[in-house]
Amino acid sequence: GENIVFLNKKKIGEAFLANSYIKEVDISRKFPNKILVQVKERAPVALLVTTDGFIQLSEDSVFLDIRQTPGSYNLPLITGIELYAIPGVGKKIESPVLEEALKIISGSNRILTGKIAEINIDNERIIAYTRNGITVLLGGAEDIDNKLKILEGIMDDIVDVTISVSEIEHIDLRFKDTYVIKQIQD
Repeated sequence: GENIVFLNKKKIGEAFLANSYIKEVDISRKFPNKILVQVKERAPVALLVTTDGFIQLSEDSVFLDIRQTPGSYNLPLITGIELYAIPGVGKKIESPVLEEALKIISGSNRILTGKIAEINIDNERIIAYTRNGITVLLGGAEDIDNKLKILEGIMDDIVDVTISVSEIEHIDLRFKDTYVIKQIQD
């Protein structure tokens, strides 16, 4: 019932941005009687394990929601990161270590991300665990894009093709441009 000339676009935008899942909002008037609202959403890409619960995180480290259980989300867990202060919902969690973990998740393609169950960061040493139980030693975050490409090739061309997943102790990608697949010794 209100004239669109008198609507406060800033106030409407702030109402949308109060939702942690909303990243951007663009509001425009379309005369004589319409308002167009375009929304860019954030999607959860990982669950950060904390003593308070499982925090859903967006690609840009924004705290989207918190749950007491991981629920039915098929998202990788991020463990080993110690946070001394957790900001409120909708705020960015400032942590260089967390940014590295999210870079691994966002840097890999969606198929590879679906195969990663957990990323553990301990003293800048990164270990990933796949959904089929393989430990992947990534070392540090340097050259991570290349390491992820190598891991993708291993998962597609070697695991369960030439070596059964049950025979693999771990995959070691800590060395530049090479990898080691350690098999379980009988």
